[in-house]
Amino acid sequence: MKRRRNESLANLIFVLLLIAVASIACTRIRGLGILNKQSEKVNKFNYDIPFGFKSAEIDPKINKESTFIIVMPESDQIMLRSIESQPIDLPTLGESVKEFVANKPEDERIVYIAASHEVPTSALVNVLTELRKHEIDNVKLLISSAERRSDTYGNKGTYDKSMGDIPGPDRVIEVKIGKQTTSNSPMPPMPLPPPISKGVRTISGGVLNGKAISLPKPEYPPAARAVRAAGPVSVQVLIDESGRVVSASAASGHPLLQAAAVQAARLARFEPTLLSGERVKVSGVLVYNFVP
Repeated sequence: MKRRRNESLANLIFVLLLIAVASIACTRIRGLGILNKQSEKVNKFNYDIPFGFKSAEIDPKINKESTFIIVMPESDQIMLRSIESQPIDLPTLGESVKEFVANKPEDERIVYIAASHEVPTSALVNVLTELRKHEIDNVKLLISSAERRSDTYGNKGTYDKSMGDIPGPDRVIEVKIGKQTTSNSPMPPMPLPPPISKGVRTISGGVLNGKAISLPKPEYPPAARAVRAAGPVSVQVLIDESGRVVSASAASGHPLLQAAAVQAARLARFEPTLLSGERVKVSGVLVYNFVP
């Protein structure tokens, strides 16, 4: 009887050891990504989302079914809602946006974009241009809140299965992409200029950067930095008789950079321009070059 008890106890210990070993093995396999709940395609895309921007904010609408999300894993791929959906072209995207806009009031026409850091800015510009055609003024760029590029041991490199499931983007950076209009924002207090005769003429001044007595540099928008948007932005301006910028609108350049350039242009100051002894208005262009 005692021998049987010893054998039963030994069997019980053996079973417990097997369970412990199996548990450790499953944990190890999960760490290697073999038991991932998400597909490798999803994990790879989540890994490639821009990350670490402190200005990004939480947006509870990210996971809502009604949210319009554009997914861009590569330069030639556009998908809706999911990385595992079928790719579409720009005209099809336009039709989908048109339907979305028809059912939304103006203040709710917000589109979310989840783009891999490998997508060139030219591809993103094409999508933003299509959105503008359908009266989309606000875009929210999806961002990850923490650095993704490390495995379970803290080693940095490219994505592989050993990283396990990669959380999706959980932050947004809001961007205004609507066409810029004439500035009506209040200007800083300025001394009143001398009386000016009616019927003031307007002349063309070409590129005006070198003629400014004050030309503040534009801020680099976080959303533009996230997608490595760069290059020149031209802003059409009208300068009044006292040298103040009274209107400014973007003429060319990356959509994510235009608002910052227009804001900087509004703050530029010039000496009054004289023609035949009389003050005149000047129409011209300010060019801002953004370098990441």
